[in-house]
Amino acid sequence: MFGCIILLLSNCSAEVNPYDSLEAPELETKLLFEIHDRDDIMLGAINDVYILPDNAIAVLDLTRVRIHLFSPEGTYIRTFLEEGRGPGEVQRLIGNLGVTSDGKVLLYDQSLRRGSIYQYENQSLSHIDDIDLDFFPSRVHILPDDKLAFHVTGAIRDEQEPDRIIITDSTGTILNEALFDMDRNEQLVILSDEGAPFISIASQYHSQNALKFSENKLLYARTGHLGFKIIDLQTGTVTTDTSIEQPDIPLPDEQRREFVNDIVDQLGMGDSQRARLISEMPDARMKINAVIYDKSGFIWLQQTAEEDSETSKWLIFDESGELKHTFIQSFTGRIMAVENGKIYARTNSDDELPVLSVFEIDG
Repeated sequence: MFGCIILLLSNCSAEVNPYDSLEAPELETKLLFEIHDRDDIMLGAINDVYILPDNAIAVLDLTRVRIHLFSPEGTYIRTFLEEGRGPGEVQRLIGNLGVTSDGKVLLYDQSLRRGSIYQYENQSLSHIDDIDLDFFPSRVHILPDDKLAFHVTGAIRDEQEPDRIIITDSTGTILNEALFDMDRNEQLVILSDEGAPFISIASQYHSQNALKFSENKLLYARTGHLGFKIIDLQTGTVTTDTSIEQPDIPLPDEQRREFVNDIVDQLGMGDSQRARLISEMPDARMKINAVIYDKSGFIWLQQTAEEDSETSKWLIFDESGELKHTFIQSFTGRIMAVENGKIYARTNSDDELPVLSVFEIDG
């Protein structure tokens, strides 16, 4: 029997909503269509999916460094972006898009250390501006008022530096250097011969920050905890804080040792640190794997599946923190987006080639 869901809303007293279990009406889906390699398009990867204002489907492909555009029914339309160093050109992108309801698109190039803003209109993407940045974001977002939001992770060599959300204006000028601070991602740090941090490595057992941007809001969760927060990106205020008490599932010592031994063997270094690294591994499994922010105002949390399970369970909350639905994901793959009553999931073909599967939600 699970514990309770504790819902904390800003500017009001805490409320405790008891639940006998995490059961709710289950959503059903049916497969509508699939997008895969064919004569007119070759997908290198599916790293982000975004539904544009005209309901066209934008797919960010990091392997080919392109954005592929498809109709709402999955018909290929065209491909955007050119490789290079000139205005609007790209070289090596991070794995997400920032898109506004009026069609502005934000990307970040790791090689060029710059953000690029485009305007999507009439099934075309036109370059607006490039912005040089003094920090290295791992996720980007563009707000409805054209301010920019960046998720920046703390440097491996500075354990005191938090993960944070930075807000800038449309030119990249910082307006708030730490709108919202969050715990750092858990990781193992392998030291050099001189004892300095050399490389950091995380496993599927390490607690990580899971977040999604949506309009003026940020959905934030930790994979080691079942719950979430919603943050107002204009003020940094936490408007919803939902925490679900759930017993930890111990991580066997054998698996902790196996992960460390594999890493040490692969890197060919760190053997002298093996015992320390094993002792620093987490004691429990993660509780969630992923989060999705449905623009209809629903929060999706994917619970960590039991070992060898072929299905995983999603808990679906409204923005106040009330559990509304569950969804059993029976297909193998990663859900990239949920919007307009459809699920967009990255799956694989029988040949292990990337496929975008689109499902309609019934329920």
